[in-house]
Amino acid sequence: LQLKKEYIMVITDKKAIEQEIQEVLERFSRQRVVITGANGAIGKELANFLADRNYTVVGIDLHNNSSLPKNAEYVQVDIRNIEALRKVIQKDDIIIHLAAISNIRQAIAEPKLCREVNVTGTENIGLVAGEKGVKHLVFSSSREVYGNSSTPAREDGPLQPINIYGRSKLAAELQLEMLKEAYGFSCTILRLANVDTPKDTRRVLEKWRQCARQGKDLTIYGEGDKRFVNFVPVMTVIYAIHTLISDGPKRDLPVINIGSPQSVSLRDAAESVLRETESTVGIKEVAGPKNEVDNFTPKLTRMEQLGIPQDKYPY
Repeated sequence: LQLKKEYIMVITDKKAIEQEIQEVLERFSRQRVVITGANGAIGKELANFLADRNYTVVGIDLHNNSSLPKNAEYVQVDIRNIEALRKVIQKDDIIIHLAAISNIRQAIAEPKLCREVNVTGTENIGLVAGEKGVKHLVFSSSREVYGNSSTPAREDGPLQPINIYGRSKLAAELQLEMLKEAYGFSCTILRLANVDTPKDTRRVLEKWRQCARQGKDLTIYGEGDKRFVNFVPVMTVIYAIHTLISDGPKRDLPVINIGSPQSVSLRDAAESVLRETESTVGIKEVAGPKNEVDNFTPKLTRMEQLGIPQDKYPY
């Protein structure tokens, strides 16, 4: 770059050379962000959001990803393979760790896979983050670490997960806390409420929307008027992540709940979907797993302190 600056004095096309130098400087100044689980519902939205804001986005996932922005890099990596991670993650990266077995029923059916991905995979991310000297690590944990809560759950309150998915997320949190202390890297844990991601029918609200549009009844597992869920729009999660990484280590808060100020019963949520889609299909209740959380509302003081917008469902 110094040579190019000196050549400007003798090259006729000074403007073209100056523009080339500026482009190189901008390319090297863009923050590199590695997103695990880039093929997931949150990962896809986050990759597009950050790419539009001039971040250098590297998406890694076990599955092929054709939906990343054209200016993003995609690497097919299994987070259980620590050597593969070492080839992708670099010094001063920001890591957004979203990859997980996040379906509770899958976690129950495949406990070994759940442990390998959610616990060992997260440990691998933390180890490589420490070895490489990353700038910041953001980990998406879950409301499931609290279990059922009759009062708004505080980040420093009791953690009593009631299923294997919640326990795996709590174990992953503990791994990162240990590695953060050992290596000294900056790490923030986000405990996400039930994320509403339009276009992803693996999520309950979007699954219901699709059923309503297709003329199919909406299915609730358990008693709909006795199960209370906290929904949060995917863009709120993305704003939270961006708020954290835009200031890097200055935002090194221990744990932050990301949710909405009011929980709703599954029955009320289903009826809201019917109104939203202008559908007249029915709502049916069927027996569901006994180890799913029935009542959860997060305390959002830390989220408020960060200035992250809060929207209650229906938004």
